[in-house]
Amino acid sequence: MIARALVAVLLSLLPAAAMAQQIVVGDTEFSIRQLRQELTQKTIRTVTTWTGTKIQEFSGPRLVDILAVAGIDPSANVKAMAENEYSVLILRADIDKYDPIIAISQFGKPLTFQNKGPARLVWPRSEFDDFTIAKDGYWIWYLTVMEPAH
Repeated sequence: MIARALVAVLLSLLPAAAMAQQIVVGDTEFSIRQLRQELTQKTIRTVTTWTGTKIQEFSGPRLVDILAVAGIDPSANVKAMAENEYSVLILRADIDKYDPIIAISQFGKPLTFQNKGPARLVWPRSEFDDFTIAKDGYWIWYLTVMEPAH
């Protein structure tokens, strides 16, 4: 009961953008509905640093597809930003090699703010031995903006 009340208080303190149901990629805005209905969905089953050996299942459009629709140069590195102003430079070579998704659901249910949504960048960590803890900074939750970084 106390935990639920605490979550409600914390959510009320967030700026309206934190609850936004869209992300901006370059000059293009995508609603979560568009990401779900207008782009092909891919599922990634993987472990995460935060869940140990428990396999998680995330679904959403491929990052390369979103970047293409937004008209981002296919050779450009990408700067990804979260609502809390965390940002990271993602090398295009890593995007092409690992084929991450903008996850909008986990285990078939829409991501919510409580489980780091409504959109988060997810990588197929379990599929690659070289996707080490050093790349965990690429996992962006509360994703709001992605832009080219040359």
